[in-house]
Amino acid sequence: MCAMRIGFLIFFLFLGAIPSFSITPSWIDLPEENLEEILYYYDGKLDTINTLIKEYNSYKKGKWNNVRNRISKLNEISKKSIYLKGLFKDNYFINFLEKISEIALRKKEYLERLSYLRNNPNHIAQQLYNTKEIPEKFIPLTINNKKKYNYGTQEVWGEYLIEAADPSHRRLLNNIHTVWRKKFTTSSLYDFFLWLEDKPIFIFHPSIDTIPKDQLYKYKVFIKDGILYTTDNKLLNTKIFNSPDTPEYGPTFYKEHIFIINNLGEIFATYSGANTAHSSLSHYKPLIGSGKFFVKNGRIIKFAADSGHYLPTLSHFIQIIRFLLQKKVPFEDNVEVFFFDKHTPIKTTYGDFKKKYII
Repeated sequence: MCAMRIGFLIFFLFLGAIPSFSITPSWIDLPEENLEEILYYYDGKLDTINTLIKEYNSYKKGKWNNVRNRISKLNEISKKSIYLKGLFKDNYFINFLEKISEIALRKKEYLERLSYLRNNPNHIAQQLYNTKEIPEKFIPLTINNKKKYNYGTQEVWGEYLIEAADPSHRRLLNNIHTVWRKKFTTSSLYDFFLWLEDKPIFIFHPSIDTIPKDQLYKYKVFIKDGILYTTDNKLLNTKIFNSPDTPEYGPTFYKEHIFIINNLGEIFATYSGANTAHSSLSHYKPLIGSGKFFVKNGRIIKFAADSGHYLPTLSHFIQIIRFLLQKKVPFEDNVEVFFFDKHTPIKTTYGDFKKKYII
């Protein structure tokens, strides 16, 4: 049994412990096996859903002409699962049918988004690199689409166009995409995601969660008299998650306070993690600035123009500093700053920085 199927079974072992969440696109698919063979308990009332799943799996993956039928069948499976749930009193079967419905809906959304993007091939590029909404006085900061190699973690990263186009925003598909591109030199990026469907991508493969637009207000930072406040009018403070020996900067999954400045000059901040990055706040769109900071009682103590998804330059760093100074945010000379100057990482103090660079 491949890793995905094993993962699927693990998924059901912990049904009772999984919190409910809104439907988002997912590459995880329904099981290919007969339900009678893989469930601990089986009931004849599941025959209908078992048949529908078999019919769904009869449509070969990787072919666009089957996508519409698969979407229709997934919708039917979801509705039938909810109907059958009402016929059971046993929580095992109820939870199972709820999860089947959820998987079907998430997969349906995934295929629908792929279909839309295939029919609108320039949509992602226009969204990521349309800098017209950035005011002319600012240098636009766009998503990094260059391939990079981290010798520390021994991984190829970057090329975030792949991550952005993926309905599930999976990280580090670069190497797989390179293999595919050599094999199918004339295909589009969306063909790559369809081809990827029946490949054993682990169920727990890391992906980036984008914060829904109607929830972003919770992460907004307000500036009053130069002091940073949260959306509920409390002084902004950076929580300390790191141990003393945790790296301050660099491509890690340690929780760091990250921020973006969008095209409207609004600041949003959250904490980084395996599934959270600057793109969680920006939805991969062009920005005025992005980076990290350490804030104590609304005042910035440490400040960095550091973002793998955006790769801000020295010019962007100066732009962010000027933006905040215009908002009356004070920068004491002893504030630690970190930025890149022609790909060279520089760590210094704001006092020394302003002596060398014109602010």
